[in-house]
Amino acid sequence: MYALTRKPLMITECSWRAMENASGNSNTHGADVTVATQADRARCAERYLTALARLPYVIGWDWFQYFDQPPGGRFDGENSNYGLVSIHDQPYRALIAALRRVHTRAAGLHAASTHALPASFDAHTWPELREIRVAPAAAGRVVTTYIFWRTLPDATTLSVWGDTHAGAQISARVSANMLRVSAQPAGWGCGCDLPHPALRPGKLASFSVRGAQYLALRALVPRAVLFCLTLNESGAAPIGAQTYQGAHGADGESFISMPVRGVGAWHTYLFTLRDFDINRSYGNQRGNATLDTHALASVSLLLPGTQPLNDVVIAGVACGTAREAAAGAVRGAGEDRRSSQGAE
Repeated sequence: MYALTRKPLMITECSWRAMENASGNSNTHGADVTVATQADRARCAERYLTALARLPYVIGWDWFQYFDQPPGGRFDGENSNYGLVSIHDQPYRALIAALRRVHTRAAGLHAASTHALPASFDAHTWPELREIRVAPAAAGRVVTTYIFWRTLPDATTLSVWGDTHAGAQISARVSANMLRVSAQPAGWGCGCDLPHPALRPGKLASFSVRGAQYLALRALVPRAVLFCLTLNESGAAPIGAQTYQGAHGADGESFISMPVRGVGAWHTYLFTLRDFDINRSYGNQRGNATLDTHALASVSLLLPGTQPLNDVVIAGVACGTAREAAAGAVRGAGEDRRSSQGAE
């Protein structure tokens, strides 16, 4: 980052959490790294911050955080031993002693640094700049149109989610074989999963659209309303998991499209799969940057940010070549022509 910007850096959040702690934190939600004991935690912190002090382009850091998180979880579920003190105001003395040693020596370590300033920026090491790959169809294989829809009973309620802490509200139901979403996005937004015709419930349930290069959405979206589509591979889970293991070798990445604005009328929105990006708020952040179309877990509609109350109606979603995807999305909910190939 220094080589790219020629600006000094400050690490504004760093921490370790230990399973041995005075707050009863289970550390099941929150960013890693997790160690066994408070002694391990102190040792890791001292080693890391000493290394930071010796980097000439790093001018400081900020420990996250002063006190432990509630063992029952804060507003977003994080329940980690990040504190210098417990929830009972008991100090973690080994950690505090380690930080004191580093902070006492920091200025001298920085002044004596022998590290050269980074001279060149290597885009291949920067995750946000990695080009997303989409696996092509096998040689000689005909690409199928995959229609993501299930003929569901009217008034069926579907899976919804959102930033309820910020006031987001959303409901989704099926009526006349169309998905009707009523939403009041807030905070980071809200959304709902779109049903796949042959996906059976299960931890590693997945479906295959191998060979598809485009995704089409047939929908009525109010004018100027922003929306995105997300694709979750099998194994996708909240950020912070130690490992992400999906079906058929999928590594649990989540991908998101660029935001699109509604046109205020029925329209077929066409998305190029290779233009999707890594979803920075969900899924494996250390994956292979390859959209595993042979093992997808879900396709979802996301209404990002704070927007006015609106209603979105979806008639169909399809994958395939550009022409096949668009035609499949138009057919959408109107017929029961769908592929279950690869679904588990």
